[in-house]
Amino acid sequence: RDSTACVWDATSGARVVPPLRHSGPLCGAAFTPDGRFVVTGSSDGSVRVWRLAPHSSPCRIMLSDSPVFCARFAPNGKRLLTASWDGVVRLWETSTGRKIPSPRSQVDRGSRVQFSPNGRQVLFTREFLGSPEVQLWDTETGQTRLFPADLSGCAEFTANGARVLAGQTVGAARLWDAQSALPLTPLFLERSGATATENTGLIKTSPDGRLAVTVHETGRVRLWDARTGKMALPPLKQGGRPYAAAFYQIAGRFVTSGADFTSDGHRLVTGGADNRVGIWDTD
Repeated sequence: RDSTACVWDATSGARVVPPLRHSGPLCGAAFTPDGRFVVTGSSDGSVRVWRLAPHSSPCRIMLSDSPVFCARFAPNGKRLLTASWDGVVRLWETSTGRKIPSPRSQVDRGSRVQFSPNGRQVLFTREFLGSPEVQLWDTETGQTRLFPADLSGCAEFTANGARVLAGQTVGAARLWDAQSALPLTPLFLERSGATATENTGLIKTSPDGRLAVTVHETGRVRLWDARTGKMALPPLKQGGRPYAAAFYQIAGRFVTSGADFTSDGHRLVTGGADNRVGIWDTD
């Protein structure tokens, strides 16, 4: 609310740089993959890229026509994706601030926008006239593909970027080809012929692509074999509506964001509205 972003050392708790200031409240921030830069988006309509040095000043300022609620770097850090309250998604060249032509995709403040692991494709999820939409955009060709209309509005790339896991309104989820937007697996259902009775609110695949997790509004967490679409374990019950689900590795880093993987998917972490964290063995 004070129109600043602060960067802290996660080990010592010390502030790394002076506050990064805008003229309006901040709506989002993200690091480059190498951690050397951070981008901030603000209700003042500006997007600022900062070098994390002792005397930080914005090394690049891009101006949007509307408050910016989302800013994401491509995996190589060379491009920057922003989404603003006017519903427009914009793509920028990080080094120059040049705007790159983008599709006329309308998004809202509840939308999720993400790059594929190779940075070539962008995945949009949004609500359109009360109905969820999932769309793929190839940033090299400019081509867009719209997924079928029976999705629940949550989707993400798998770790290798070749597939998209999307929640469904008639089943828990399904895997799709990231190039053609065609289905690759049957619907993930608890039993043959079943239909969904609760919305899928969050989904994730394990780093090796072996498992998929779906999280539902009622607190049920389901683990699936991503190759067959069959349940890998009975439903897991997280107390209260789940806000997070992620695979993690004991020897790796602990998950704090609710949408982060490490290199091993042998355990699953969930967090819900009951202020508890659940740790589950997936084997």
